Amino acid sequence: MRTMLTLMVICALPLAVYPDGELTHEYLQNGQWQSGDGFTSLRFSQKDGEYVFHWFGYEEGASGTYRITGDAVVFSGQEGDAVKLWRDRRAVLFNSRSGFYFTEGLEFAKGEVMWNTKTVVPPGAERVYKNIPVILIKSKDITNDGVKIRTGPSTSNRSVRFTDFADYAGGRGPKKEYGYVPKGIELTVIARTNDKVKIESWYNYWYLVEIAVNFRPSFGFSHQWFWAFGEFIDILKS
Repeated sequence: MRTMLTLMVICALPLAVYPDGELTHEYLQNGQWQSGDGFTSLRFSQKDGEYVFHWFGYEEGASGTYRITGDAVVFSGQEGDAVKLWRDRRAVLFNSRSGFYFTEGLEFAKGEVMWNTKTVVPPGAERVYKNIPVILIKSKDITNDGVKIRTGPSTSNRSVRFTDFADYAGGRGPKKEYGYVPKGIELTVIARTNDKVKIESWYNYWYLVEIAVNFRPSFGFSHQWFWAFGEFIDILKS
């Protein structure tokens, strides 16, 4: 087996927020609004002359009316606990130039965001992640050899273990832990660096990839982003 290189744990970026023009009822009703984890959705509509919303969460839902004030949506709940929880609750429209998945969303207090999933960031878009310029790829690719997981994009960074949840999530057996990502594992590749680098005898990009780090039957997978050296991933060419 070739010398196994690194993946790096990456934390989420802060949003680059700025106003995004006029907020209208038509815009809200034509959007597809969803939380980043996919567990919550928000819908806007018009009924009997009123503008109404429906909030669908993992364990709870809410409905009521809403109004637009400047660049904010102001909600008023109408049923049960929603009356208190949604009284004058506000969300501000923003556009994120640093977003890796979507560009527009509604941000509530405490940073909760509902993304308009119609505003997808296309492959090829340039972004900056942890001060590193990258180009978005968004593909499913396969490791062609073992790749160690580390806390930074260098062989000098600390290595961490990789967990394969395939059998565990499917109810076929326990989790499997390795000191590296084995050959043949499918990775979601998010982006790559602008430039190639040379490591030992190899010359390739670093790729930002997404890997499952936890699984709970009630909630599904939790993921983190890492860096992987391109020599050990078969990148599909579009």
